[in-house]
Amino acid sequence: MPPEQTLLAIDTTAAFCAVALLCGDEILAQQVEPMTRGQVERLFPLIQEVLAEAGKTIDDLGALAVNTGPGNFTGIRIGVSATRGLAMGLGIPAIGISAPDTPIDRLARMASAQLATGEPTERPAPAYLRPANAAPSRTPPVVILDDT
Repeated sequence: MPPEQTLLAIDTTAAFCAVALLCGDEILAQQVEPMTRGQVERLFPLIQEVLAEAGKTIDDLGALAVNTGPGNFTGIRIGVSATRGLAMGLGIPAIGISAPDTPIDRLARMASAQLATGEPTERPAPAYLRPANAAPSRTPPVVILDDT
């Protein structure tokens, strides 16, 4: 990532919603809001607020970063899916960082350093400590009869 590009970092892995905007080595803006629930409703407005505070728009972003966990199951999925969707829509790289308890500004700097290596990155994916409790049904699906 060239130094003039702007990186947006997202973290929703715990009881907060955090966003930071990094350009080169400078954090242009950041916000961390404590919350036990509601990250999905708050994340995009928070992104807009951080961009506005820095005088930037979504089109100014050159890369995205997200904390992939471990952490809260739902929170991880919110952050990862939002980041992957934005990256795909904007056509920019996204990187996942699995560094628990990392402040959002440090997460942004770690992602920027990793992107600067020029090595290809895989799409961010959740880092869970254990597999999901849910399993596919063992019951065969219902057969729908056609009366015609």
